[in-house]
Amino acid sequence: MPVPDRFGNKELKISQSKLLRQLIIIAAIAGALPACVSDTDGTSDGSGVIGFAFVDDIDEPFVEFEPDQGAAVPRRRQSSLQSADLPYPPFNSHDIKAIGPDGWPNRDQIVDAGAGGVIFNMLWSQWQPRPDLSLNDPNTFEYDGMVWQTEPVREKQIRWYSQRGIKVTAVLYGTPDWARRENTAKAGDVHIISPKFIAPDNPSRFAQFTGMIAKRFNGANGNGRIVNFIVQNEVNSLDWYNPGCGADAFPCTVDDRIESYANLFNLSYDRIIAEQSNARVLFSFDHHFGLQYKQAPRFSSARHFIEQLAEKVGDRQWRIAFHSYPPDLFQPVFGPFDYPKITFGNIGRLAGYLRRTFPDKPHAWEIHLTENGINANTPSSPERMRDKLRDATRNILGTPGIETFVYHRIRDHRQEGSFQPGLHNQNNVAKPAWNVWSRNNRYSDKRVSLDDGYELLPYVGLSRSYNPAIGHWASTRMPPEGYTSEATFLLLREPAADTTLLFECYDSGANATFITADIDCGSMQNFGPVGYIYNFNNTSNSRMPLYSVNLNGADYLLSSNVQEGRGIRTLLGFVDREKVLSQVTPVRDLSLFNASTPANTPPVMINRTESALNNWGNCDSAEPGCRQQFFSVGTSQSFTLSCIIRGARSATDSVTLSYGSNTQSTTRNLGIAGRNSAQTFAVPLPVDEGSSWGAVILNSAVNQLQDDCVILKTDGLALAAANDSEQFGLLQNGGFEQPITDWEFCSDDPSVLFSFDAHRGTRSLEVSDNNCVYQEVAVEAGKSYRLACYVRNGALQPPVLSMTYAGSSFQSLAAHSRSVDHGEYSLVTYDTEAPPNSRYGVVKFQAQESGYLDSCSLSEI
Repeated sequence: MPVPDRFGNKELKISQSKLLRQLIIIAAIAGALPACVSDTDGTSDGSGVIGFAFVDDIDEPFVEFEPDQGAAVPRRRQSSLQSADLPYPPFNSHDIKAIGPDGWPNRDQIVDAGAGGVIFNMLWSQWQPRPDLSLNDPNTFEYDGMVWQTEPVREKQIRWYSQRGIKVTAVLYGTPDWARRENTAKAGDVHIISPKFIAPDNPSRFAQFTGMIAKRFNGANGNGRIVNFIVQNEVNSLDWYNPGCGADAFPCTVDDRIESYANLFNLSYDRIIAEQSNARVLFSFDHHFGLQYKQAPRFSSARHFIEQLAEKVGDRQWRIAFHSYPPDLFQPVFGPFDYPKITFGNIGRLAGYLRRTFPDKPHAWEIHLTENGINANTPSSPERMRDKLRDATRNILGTPGIETFVYHRIRDHRQEGSFQPGLHNQNNVAKPAWNVWSRNNRYSDKRVSLDDGYELLPYVGLSRSYNPAIGHWASTRMPPEGYTSEATFLLLREPAADTTLLFECYDSGANATFITADIDCGSMQNFGPVGYIYNFNNTSNSRMPLYSVNLNGADYLLSSNVQEGRGIRTLLGFVDREKVLSQVTPVRDLSLFNASTPANTPPVMINRTESALNNWGNCDSAEPGCRQQFFSVGTSQSFTLSCIIRGARSATDSVTLSYGSNTQSTTRNLGIAGRNSAQTFAVPLPVDEGSSWGAVILNSAVNQLQDDCVILKTDGLALAAANDSEQFGLLQNGGFEQPITDWEFCSDDPSVLFSFDAHRGTRSLEVSDNNCVYQEVAVEAGKSYRLACYVRNGALQPPVLSMTYAGSSFQSLAAHSRSVDHGEYSLVTYDTEAPPNSRYGVVKFQAQESGYLDSCSLSEI
């Protein structure tokens, strides 16, 4: 009987047994049944989960939040598509971060967060729902003798991101019912999540679809550009790619499935490359990797697929699209010993395997993680999701060869039921992980925040960790639980002249890892590449040797000290003693996307350090707690130094800004001694006559200071409010150009930052993570006061500006508040009267997600 399935297909006729199976799957997703569903052979996946990954927009583009979509407007049909052969965009490590945007209404948030890529599903069934479309319809066009219909919403989305230099990846799948009738009949009831994942009867027709997409989105037809093309989804899973395999009349072996996909891939690859010769065309696999899954009927070994496909595709330059979910999709738990699955925890093993198996095929070393998420729902939690996202990001950035990390997804989707990996819930309320994802790779001229490994780029941190019950662990990825970092050395993430790639190897006998340049790891397990080390010292002797020491097979040391450890010592190469200060703001070549944007003027120095202070050099005085960095200056310039200082401190701690030349220097101590933690200050200083360099010096007797510092060139700007009493009335430093001494933080954490996204002057205050700032002033009962502030909403949840009157014991007498839902600065003004017994007025600004406050005044009227 005709039954609508959960993907909205009202035409498909399915048997009662198939309907029952789909209802079981739906119930399991929704949490009504245990999540483990047995395979047809009576075995389970063994992970405690359903065992399938989830695809963005399974049934249709999720666009109900499009702010400017409006009614569908027919576009004038293009009589012919223009050809183009643009080069592939250059790789930049800061562009690794990507997202499935889910029709997100505020696309600027994604760009502002430092995303370098987005991914979209391109369903054949939406572009050619039937084979007899007519060119008389104004929403159709012709390609290769066939008629296709336009997708205006998707075209607009891709065009918008392309114009901003964001790389677009497309997942090509979704067989229309008219193109899979024979295979649908063969497949019967076997593992059909949706009939759209059944392979086409004629793979040449699907390849024609891929060629059309490649040409329509080649950057020359006004629709933007797609640069990465994934042919089908998770093809090692029978759920997501079924070439007509049925349990009874039409059984398939794993090799039958590989043969079918190889034929489809080859035809599609040739079509895509014919339209865009520099495009990337990718296989797609889920996290079932090891040969233990080789003959599994449902989730088969990605490794077996890769090795078989590599032979069948010939000299075509394929790449890998991989989904590195945790072993159990619902549990935020992963680590180095997740094999035979490849996850966030052991992703290095995939990179090591590809280099070792295909040593003469560099294209095979390129990895795109195109669907990867962490559950926030029970048995996980939003806080565990946040913390594990940070670990996953560090592991991915610590693995050379990974060029894309697509987080799945920006918000939860109703079809994924109790699996909730979204950075927002379905009501668009941000989870804690959003504040991690949206802030760890900001590098614009207005917002600077680098964390979770992005702060080290172009380097990676090779850490030596120690567990007293086991021994040492060396890796650029997270060690197992129970290890503490002892030292970190900086390697290059990308190759450079006179460098060698190092690998992390695991010795199961010692339960320890060691570092070597031997890709075979001396017949031990290759846990993946860690980075590139210099082969030689330089003429200035600014590098130091790095050794691997084998302590008689019982443990391994990673050390720069030739005296440390007794055993077989191997010189790995040389690493920088200090990280030389350089401009870290990446620059995208927007010309490759047929777009242009006004040139930005980035800060002179951008730096974010953690407790290891890897980005700072030792001071000339060689004091153990002193670190410094230099930058170039010119006479008549002015600079503002802004810092948030946290951590333990003593009476002698200080931050100093110096200017000088070869013959003179001037030092100004900014005096942080005795401040409480998380105090923020900024000081504008003009450059002295004749100075050629500037330096920031951080001095701590206990060597535990952490900072968030920015130097901004501010020539010709009014840096400080000379007459605060005239500009801001009863409030002190209402423009935030001075050190924050009169404003208090509601909680002592780093979620209150200076921002150079100011309404007036050079700076404003950014508040996030449900934190707030407030200032108390004296008021008189019966008098009226006007609060006027410029406020900007930086997220979906609007920030709140409030005025509260309190008595002598600070009991609240009256409270007034306004929420501000404006993406640009707007003036918020309201007049209030102090009730009887009022002694104090409290002005407070609070933001659940992100809000900006500037030019704030309180005056008597």
